[in-house]
Amino acid sequence: MTRTAVILLMTLAAPLLAQPPKNLTDTPIGTVVPGGPSLLPKGTSLPGFTVFLDRSNFTSAAPGLPCEDFEEARVGAGSALGFPAPLDATTNNVPILPGEILPGIRFQDLPLNAAGGGSADGLVFFGSGFGGGSTSKLVLSNTFPDSFEIYFDPPVQAAGMDIVSYFTAGVTVELFGASSNPLGSGSFGAGLNGQFLGFVASQPVSLMRITATFQSLTGAEGVDNICFGTPSRGALEIPTLSRAGHVTLALFLGLGAFLALRRRTATPE
Repeated sequence: MTRTAVILLMTLAAPLLAQPPKNLTDTPIGTVVPGGPSLLPKGTSLPGFTVFLDRSNFTSAAPGLPCEDFEEARVGAGSALGFPAPLDATTNNVPILPGEILPGIRFQDLPLNAAGGGSADGLVFFGSGFGGGSTSKLVLSNTFPDSFEIYFDPPVQAAGMDIVSYFTAGVTVELFGASSNPLGSGSFGAGLNGQFLGFVASQPVSLMRITATFQSLTGAEGVDNICFGTPSRGALEIPTLSRAGHVTLALFLGLGAFLALRRRTATPE
């Protein structure tokens, strides 16, 4: 980060640092720092997983997955609306009614609803353009020290989403299997308009945890446009042979047929 970028970021964040709020819903819109310069290099890998930083490549590798875009949320453009976690297909509150979130996925903060301090509204919906950010609705953890968690039930082997981060441009992503067994983690760039991250795993993933850089100060992380599931085997790409490969295969089959015929004619009756 250049000296100029550091000075700019500190200037924009000064109103927060003077009397830092604990929750997004307590933060004056005018003090929202839209991402700023990247504080972490953009990640390229999660050990043990195939990682995609481009949605089109992810969709090609894992086609046909259901996607949650949060557009049913009753939050106006440029507005923020907090509500208690968790958020799933059974949620029934001001912004979301039952059945408006896809089944098989649940969102919540950690600790749940900021247990031990912070807002009882553990999550917050942002309307499009809140703080000069996303052009669509999205969901984040509301209290800064909290992480953002995504539970998959049943577990999945693929998920792709836009990871959003306010006040800081980096996040740590952790993936867990059954019984909260750690599967892998990595650091990635993120920002106000989202950074796509997708993965395909060889084993089921039941939990994804996202933690913003410097979360104890002003970390605010969440997601938008998340697609998830386990691609069917029929959807997987089947390798095809080149022209030379076809010729080689034909020669191999022809040789096999010739040898079989020769053995047959050489066998006495």
